[in-house]
Formats: sequence, structure tokens, C-alpha cells
Amino acid sequence: VFSAFSHDAFNGNKKDIFCTHPNIQTNEYIFWYRQFPSQPPHFIVKGYQEPSKSIVEERVSLVVAHNRRNSTLSFTNVALEDQAFYFCAVGDTVSQPSESL
Repeated sequence: VFSAFSHDAFNGNKKDIFCTHPNIQTNEYIFWYRQFPSQPPHFIVKGYQEPSKSIVEERVSLVVAHNRRNSTLSFTNVALEDQAFYFCAVGDTVSQPSESL
């Protein structure tokens, strides 16, 4: 699943991106990634069932449906630099964002 923001999404608006994962297993987490042109995907946020705030981007939060079959990546105050492709994935491994010094 991916989404690229249209130009009408900017100017501080709220934007939601939806993902369905109907075959998710009880031991699996939901991961979201962002990919800018000519760059690899970068981790944004992961969640299980409770709402999660991104540790990478404070304006981004993840809401997972109670049955965990879909999730919503929510942006507040959308800015031009948010324009990218967004991917969701499920898996049973824990992912940590990489750090640069």
C-alpha cells in the first residue's frame, strides 16, 4: 500500500493514509515506512493495537483498528516535505529506526 500526497493536501491540513492487513497474526506488529524519490524506505512508526506516536516525526501518529485488520497513519499540519510514498507492512520482528551521528 502506498500513497503520495496531492498538492491540495498541504497548507497545514490533516491527512490520513489507510492500510488493510486482513491476514495479520496475533504475534505481528504493523510497521509504516516513508520513501522519498531515489531513496530507500525509512521507518516511521510501528504499532500493535494501541495508538502510537511516531518517534521519528512528531506530527505523525498511528491508529490501529481494534480487530487489527486495518490501520491509519495520520498527519497533522501536513507540509510540502511530507510528500512521499508511504508503505505499511506486518511482521513479527521489532524494528528500530537507524540513528546518524
